[in-house]
Amino acid sequence: MRADGTDANQIREFEQYAKQLENPDSRKAAERILGSGTIIRKLIVAGLRHGGVWAGKIVGKLHKKSGDFLKRNGGKVADAIEDVESWSETALTIALVKAGVPADIAKDLAMAIMLVAA
Repeated sequence: MRADGTDANQIREFEQYAKQLENPDSRKAAERILGSGTIIRKLIVAGLRHGGVWAGKIVGKLHKKSGDFLKRNGGKVADAIEDVESWSETALTIALVKAGVPADIAKDLAMAIMLVAA
């Protein structure tokens, strides 16, 4: 993430999120910064925004056209899904299509995102 210009504070914030995911009982639920769903969402969005090329390579193993699109448009995909309130495959697909992602690619990306988020 540092090579992409992300600041140290953001890196620390995501490391803290990751620690909460690894050990959810380490702190009381009321003391947590964010719920695990929000943490996962933020990590996926950050991964797409800063690692779209790598995410594209992974998705490309399953569907070449979708992988190529993600390599070129990781930031666009991250922007499209960042504010989706109800994370479901259908909601993500609709958000991606509204952002200009072709429907067939949007469906594949939504399915891949939901597999990672599960």
